[in-house]
Amino acid sequence: MKNERIIKCKERVQKHGEVLTPKWLVRKMLDSPGIREACNEVATTFLEPSAGEGAFLVEILKRKLKIAAKKYNMSLTQLENYSLLALSSLYGIEILEDNTRICVMNMFQVFFEFYQQQAEKYGKKMKQKVLDSAKVIISANIVQGDFLTKKCSNNEPIAFS
Repeated sequence: MKNERIIKCKERVQKHGEVLTPKWLVRKMLDSPGIREACNEVATTFLEPSAGEGAFLVEILKRKLKIAAKKYNMSLTQLENYSLLALSSLYGIEILEDNTRICVMNMFQVFFEFYQQQAEKYGKKMKQKVLDSAKVIISANIVQGDFLTKKCSNNEPIAFS
């Protein structure tokens, strides 16, 4: 197990309480009874109120995509639909702008790599409309805001569509 960075800088800890959760701890927490089973349901909704760079959301997405590939593999189209469903069940709120952007990128990277692997497995090309849908879903579901005040960075109420 390599050392993971859990503190970006002292000022961020003091000002925002930012401490990143190491991947080993994320996996251990998500393996807790009840949570493990929820992660294995494609449509179960998760809200991460302090998303950071997406450690929890990324790991949950990986688990959901693995289940989608196992259960919904009659065709690439079926898998695309259930993969997008899995993605659409994940929501995150993050107070810091840079973390929000990183979380969005991390989520898309996991989806892209999974989809690329599955398309190759089926001997097909990835569809741009599926990738575009994934981008729209992630951008809508990962927002910059303060969970405690329930306000976005523009001071509007946090709302997911």
